[in-house]
Amino acid sequence: FIASPKDPRQANKIDNKYIVSELSNLSSLIETMKNNITNLEEEINNAKKSKSAVVWHDQVLTAMNELRKTVDTLETIVDELHWPMPTYTDLLFDI
Repeated sequence: FIASPKDPRQANKIDNKYIVSELSNLSSLIETMKNNITNLEEEINNAKKSKSAVVWHDQVLTAMNELRKTVDTLETIVDELHWPMPTYTDLLFDI
């Protein structure tokens, strides 16, 4: 609705490029996060089969770090009221 090119605010000459850009960025990050989760699940399954600590370190830890980077970025964008996980602040000061 807000990002729609047929948004009535465009008819009123209200520029919504910033909103469209932010929603596009948010959508892209969510898609990346979902892909990171899928990749992490696959790496965990592979590591369980191999039972090698090297695989856990090289594959699983790498996948975890990729997911963490994406989630860290999302955490800076999504309002705390809508964030379903504890934030770093919560972990440091509220637990």
